[in-house]
Order: sequence, then structure tokens, then C-alpha cells
Amino acid sequence: MASTESFDIVAEFDVLLFEAGSVWDVRDRDANWELAASFVVEQQARACTEELNGLEGRERFKVVKRGTC
Repeated sequence: MASTESFDIVAEFDVLLFEAGSVWDVRDRDANWELAASFVVEQQARACTEELNGLEGRERFKVVKRGTC
């Protein structure tokens, strides 16, 4: 018998990506490279970084794959 609980495929996919190590972090140069945000999709991380850097008018934020810094 099928479960009546709702199933969120996006949330489940995100969990798998986190477990697989496919996590992209946005780091803040002015805060000693502290974590500013995390994404499981590289394109989202890069779009966020571009937007934040545009607001700052300089290259303050950087995208890195988790585990590489």
C-alpha cells in the first residue's frame, strides 16, 4: 500500500546532491571567506554571486565547490 505522506522530489534530490558532495558555497571575501550561502546547483550559486557582486560594485563574493577550500 502506498504511503499517504506527501513526497517532495526536489527536497529529496537536494538531499542526494548534498550527500554526493555536489554543494556550491558562496564565500564572502570581506568576512575572511566565511560562508554566505549554499546551493546544490552551481548555476544558482553563480547567479547569486553575480547579483551580490553587482550590488557591491566589485568582486566581493566567490563561488567554490564545497570541499575545495
